[in-house]
Amino acid sequence: MSILLVFFAIASLCSGKRLPNGIDHQSVDLMRTVGRFVAKSHLLPAIIILGISTAQASEDITTFTAVPDRCISLHKGQICYQHTTLRWTSATAANYCLFQQGADQPLQCWENATHGESTLDFQSSIPLTYHLFREGEKAPVASSTVSVAWVYKTPKRPRGGWRLF
Repeated sequence: MSILLVFFAIASLCSGKRLPNGIDHQSVDLMRTVGRFVAKSHLLPAIIILGISTAQASEDITTFTAVPDRCISLHKGQICYQHTTLRWTSATAANYCLFQQGADQPLQCWENATHGESTLDFQSSIPLTYHLFREGEKAPVASSTVSVAWVYKTPKRPRGGWRLF
């Protein structure tokens, strides 16, 4: 339960208003105790600032998806071929680059963007992970993996010997 929801519930309890969705009546006693402690210890300004900074940090959520995220080949070990679309969105406009795991060169870059899309020809017999990097950061902002599956576990083997019947 988020900090802001808890404080909204405490404020509702103090003012006699209805509880917000997601708050059960078993939590009411705990919230009242927390509310009394916060009021007596003068921690309310610090908790409000903490709640605001938590809300601001959660605004920078980046989504990154691969569609389709699975490639299916006929036999295990065969190279799987398909077109895959990688889509991303971010709340922060910045310069972003898309990399395949282990590659030094980006597949595509966007300048001052909040969203992007790249369609590529997936060709692999093993799963591949793609990373989205923000300019100037060493850790990826988001990652997505395209997995590889197969219909038959073993490759079809030619039958040995002659058959009479």
